[in-house]
Amino acid sequence: MGGSAARAVVRRARFYVCGTTGKHVAWKLQYDFANQLFADIYLALREIGPVDLVLLGHFKEPFSLEELVSSNQTVLMERGLPNALLTGKKTGASALQAFLDNRLTFQISMFADTSNVEQLGDTFSQTGSGFGVEVAYTAGRLYTQKAGILTKAAVVDQGTRTFHGLYVLAAWLLTHDHRLFEGQRGIWGRVTPRCDAFTSGC
Repeated sequence: MGGSAARAVVRRARFYVCGTTGKHVAWKLQYDFANQLFADIYLALREIGPVDLVLLGHFKEPFSLEELVSSNQTVLMERGLPNALLTGKKTGASALQAFLDNRLTFQISMFADTSNVEQLGDTFSQTGSGFGVEVAYTAGRLYTQKAGILTKAAVVDQGTRTFHGLYVLAAWLLTHDHRLFEGQRGIWGRVTPRCDAFTSGC
């Protein structure tokens, strides 16, 4: 009589240290125990000359607003499934500049290696060509975001295949708060409720 052994999987277990040096320099070192690797090792230079942010080291590629936001600050419990097609974190350099009162950002980056799609495991490797379109909108308590991602990947023993995905999300905040866009970082910020949604006067 056979049976399967019970097992537990650690999904997230991280340790990190971060800090700032003066007004313009910040740094972060983070180890991911779940995946047994260093997730973040970077130096951030803020407001250096005409550039709002320069990143040097190992960090997320500036692709997909949903991916760039920390898992601690996403609106929903899970990110959109098409994010599995992204290349994740790589070693490189990036420069970001915000315009129109931080409502528009422009970012240019260069990475040493973008060949692997870590989330897809060993079966796939990205060929380097991809495409993405993303739109986000907020008005008062309403927040919506839509994205489409297309990429070509080499599949073991099957040649090159094209994968694509689309997601749409919407959220209505119970409190009179709204989600802010942090233009000088190019990401959405955390929603911090100012009061209890289930009390009078909120």
